[in-house]
Amino acid sequence: MVEPSLAQFPTILEGSKKYHYGKLYIELYVLWQKLKEEMGVEFDLVYDPVGWHVFLEHLPSLQGEPIYLHQGGLLGNVSMEERYKRKKTIIKTL
Repeated sequence: MVEPSLAQFPTILEGSKKYHYGKLYIELYVLWQKLKEEMGVEFDLVYDPVGWHVFLEHLPSLQGEPIYLHQGGLLGNVSMEERYKRKKTIIKTL
């Protein structure tokens, strides 16, 4: 168990912005690239950028030691990157 006391529960964070599943968002792609470069760890391009965005949004107000669970799945990154590359408006800003 991560926390031996059952009185402690994880904090569930909600973002200020709603994201539609599978839709391309330039700010999430840029965040994904930044995390990959800075941490040397590749994250899932569909789910993880949203999670990291929400986490970073709340970071100043969080107490305790945050835990991030890497989901591991990366197979969809190839097709997601291709989708971003096909979006001419997004490529211009990268």
